[in-house]
Amino acid sequence: METSYKLTLIRHGETNENRLGIMQGQMDCALSEVGEQQARALGSRLAADKMEFTHVFSSDLQRAYKTATISLELLAKQRQKDTTRTEGESSPGDSTPATHNGSSSSNDGVAKGAEQGPATTITRDQLLREFKYGTGEGKTRVQLNAVAQQLGMTLWEYTPPGAESELQMEARTSAFFDKLNSFVRDRCCSEDCAADEAALKFTSTPGLASGGGASAPPAQPHLAVYTHGGWIRVFLHVLARKHHLVSRVRGIPADRLSRVPPNTGVCQFTVRLGDGVTQSSARVECTMAHDAQHLDSIPPVE
Repeated sequence: METSYKLTLIRHGETNENRLGIMQGQMDCALSEVGEQQARALGSRLAADKMEFTHVFSSDLQRAYKTATISLELLAKQRQKDTTRTEGESSPGDSTPATHNGSSSSNDGVAKGAEQGPATTITRDQLLREFKYGTGEGKTRVQLNAVAQQLGMTLWEYTPPGAESELQMEARTSAFFDKLNSFVRDRCCSEDCAADEAALKFTSTPGLASGGGASAPPAQPHLAVYTHGGWIRVFLHVLARKHHLVSRVRGIPADRLSRVPPNTGVCQFTVRLGDGVTQSSARVECTMAHDAQHLDSIPPVE
């Protein structure tokens, strides 16, 4: 029996290092003020699109995790407003705002909000980290390009000492994809939908509000992954090279999808799993690539 799920990939918001052209790699850089604005714009966009994520995963580096918490808090708050409005319309005589479990509504945001939603945690995983750039971390592209030219290489051919190779990064993205596919098979699509999530060996931390009430999750699992530009580029390359990746994005064939998206850029996929147990049995369709229309609402930095 074929199993399918939706996958949304999101790049983190801007950091000061992004703006200065500094190679961050696995440096744990914070979002800039603009990056936080981008994350809020992303959250508003997710709310406007009425996104329903059944599970959320993030790189453990703070720029990705913070992008997730900011955007998902806005999504949760908007869903709570919509729910309260709907309940108010159905019960005009009841003036007390209530959550799905009957308690008073909370203003504590992501961690303590009582908004009913299927996703309950943000699961952080080191497999979602950016490229490790070794001695290149903290240096600008201009500096690294000068070193590469001295060695007769282009910037993209040069691997700084201690950095991950492209093949190592491909293996890391593939390992996470295998993990997701196993998760969907075992956790989301088992007969009783009650497989032990701890068996995945993910490290989960409280992230999204959940009312735990009567509202049913979407019939099809929808997984959100907050990660990094280099990670997304390599992952798309892996999908194009090793899988039946089909692009449904007008003007962008599958072999041209592999690039770094803008900060908070969104890619969406439908993943279909056959009867096999590894990612080799997956067929993937890309339905959105590197979309960042929500950034139009942010004024340019002078």
